[in-house]
Amino acid sequence: MSGISDVSFFVHFCGMKKIGIVLLFTGFIACTHKEKQSDQQKKVTGFTKAITNIGFDSSFEKLANDYFSLKEQFVNEKDSLINFYTRVLIKDADSLHFEGLKADSALIETAKMNTESMAAEGEGLLGEATMDNKRKSFYTLSEQMHDLMKLVQYHGQVVYQVHCPMAFNGEGANWLSNTATIRNPYIPKKMITCGNIIDTINFTK
Repeated sequence: MSGISDVSFFVHFCGMKKIGIVLLFTGFIACTHKEKQSDQQKKVTGFTKAITNIGFDSSFEKLANDYFSLKEQFVNEKDSLINFYTRVLIKDADSLHFEGLKADSALIETAKMNTESMAAEGEGLLGEATMDNKRKSFYTLSEQMHDLMKLVQYHGQVVYQVHCPMAFNGEGANWLSNTATIRNPYIPKKMITCGNIIDTINFTK
């Protein structure tokens, strides 16, 4: 009887050992999956999620609205107002409250460099003599703003990236809009509704 009990105990022990190994392996797989999800999140913006405070959010909201106002003046082809909102955008890009952006130092430095590039592009836009060249600078600004909004995960409103393949004589160009309504800033007189949404920035949830 003692031999049978020993065998039963050994079988029971081995069974429990197998269960423990399975649970350990399952836990390892789950942790690995979470790490992969974290890596995938980093690939979206290049960094882990940034946390912002009211100071940064309000200053970035001003910058975003400067851009949307500038876009509308390209639609209206108001040269004086284009210059006005470009100057406002440059000022607000230089005045972002980065001390309210809580993230790793690499993200903050990248965001700062992006805003510096936007300010420089704005200065270049002001120096352009023709509307066509101003629009080319605006296109560059649009790409920079798109990257910056994704980098800091702007959550003030939903933003749409729109593409028009007919802009610049068929070269194509993108812009950003805070509505899904298409108002083309590149060829507003000929094809104001030319464009389709190619990306949506939505960190509002």
